[in-house]
Amino acid sequence: TATATATATATAAPANGVDRIASAEHAARGSPAPPTLGLRRRQQPAATPLSPAAGAARPPTKPPVPPVPLGQSLAAKPPQPDPASAAEDAAASSTPSRPARQSSTARQVSEFQRASPREEEAASLTPRAAVPRMEGAPEAEGAWDEGDGLRVLTAGGLVRAVVLPDGEVRDGTGRTLAYIEANGEVGSHEMEFLGRVHRTAGTVCNRRDEHVGEVDIGHGYVRNAQGSVVAEVSKDGSVSGNGQRTAGYVQGFTFEAMPRLAAYVLLVDPAFVAGF
Repeated sequence: TATATATATATAAPANGVDRIASAEHAARGSPAPPTLGLRRRQQPAATPLSPAAGAARPPTKPPVPPVPLGQSLAAKPPQPDPASAAEDAAASSTPSRPARQSSTARQVSEFQRASPREEEAASLTPRAAVPRMEGAPEAEGAWDEGDGLRVLTAGGLVRAVVLPDGEVRDGTGRTLAYIEANGEVGSHEMEFLGRVHRTAGTVCNRRDEHVGEVDIGHGYVRNAQGSVVAEVSKDGSVSGNGQRTAGYVQGFTFEAMPRLAAYVLLVDPAFVAGF
């Protein structure tokens, strides 16, 4: 009876192999097989063959890269474009270009270079006294009379300039440098106004009426616009600069001649005491 039941059950079992085995096991044990409820178990997919079927289309393969011959420079190989760089270049080309910002230092240098010709032209147009020519300047010889004016000597005893009683200023070679008038006005060798010495106030102004210095007759001082002593004249006529070194000598000097000497130092020949 058990064999017949198993045979009948196996015959009525579904075609699925797994269900058939389960039904046979239940039949052998004498218990009815569970209902299948009409469900079928998923079949395992068939394994895909490793080699493609004959006639199937194969994906295209890249051509082999020929080897670089020995000794050939790799630099000869053309550079391959970088996608990231290409994207940046495209973005930069689409962005409107801006003028490059110039550094403050470069602007200052360029402005100075552009302004230099104007400054040189302005300086060339500004009236100035002639510069004493020291090449070929004679040495001071003999005594000097106060009635002949003031004779300005270098520390080495060379004649730098002579201020004549009529106000004309000449260098040691006889060239006219400037004019210092009795009323305090100072003119260049071309008779252009350079400034003035105000005897009462003891001040010195340039051609634009700007304060450039002052004179202290009692102490023999000549000061610049900042109040620093640029020349100190002793009773014997020796002249020292701001560093208290001897710049030269003034023959025929008296303290009454201090305004003329201040005009000479500040308006005619500032180089006389510079650096001393």
